Amino acid sequence: MGRVKGGHISVEQVISELKRLIPVQWSWEVKEHAEDAFLVTFPNIMERNRLVGFGEVNVKHHPGIKLEFEVWGPEDEVMI
Repeated sequence: MGRVKGGHISVEQVISELKRLIPVQWSWEVKEHAEDAFLVTFPNIMERNRLVGFGEVNVKHHPGIKLEFEVWGPEDEVMI
């Protein structure tokens, strides 16, 4: 299961990170799933697979906090 590691960030911060990591025109939908876990719908499978392939990603301006991406549910959803 994917999660935020090393601290806590808000839905808005997750969206900000996604915009930074995937600079495409997309209306990001992020839903809190559990403590430190979010569901995200991606613009396409290629971008989803690219982020899943990264594994853990450092959160900008939040030292020690990382996002870990993992496929969860329908093809275009990822839990982080």
